[in-house]
Amino acid sequence: MSRTNESHEQSPEPNSAILGRGFIDSPLVTLTAGEEKFFVHRHILVTKCPFFARQLESGPLRPPLQKEEEGENKPVTEELEFPHDSRDMIGHFLAYIYTGRVDFSQSDDAVLAILKSWVLAGELSMPDWKSQLVDHVIAHWAD
Repeated sequence: MSRTNESHEQSPEPNSAILGRGFIDSPLVTLTAGEEKFFVHRHILVTKCPFFARQLESGPLRPPLQKEEEGENKPVTEELEFPHDSRDMIGHFLAYIYTGRVDFSQSDDAVLAILKSWVLAGELSMPDWKSQLVDHVIAHWAD
């Protein structure tokens, strides 16, 4: 099997979840994988991922952190932990929801990364991502 360094696009359309006012005004959500923290636009999470849409429609994932600013408490971010997923897996997830592409050219073990991403896509109720991962394997690994 051969591997190329090209990324596989889902579609030629722009990633509409990133465009528009919802993205600009979106508060951040913190996703934690081990010691690594990722700050993600809430709008992107609920637009691109059914799991987060369900989780966030009823309120915060976890009570937001607070910070004192001029005598009042202001929410900083909602948090969700992924204790069983690596920094790289969350990185692949974020790359997909922000760009609509899968790219494993920087992965040390692309086969393992694709398999773990496929499992994570199932856990997050993302059949389009799962399909694109399979398409990526077919396009880049088949003889």
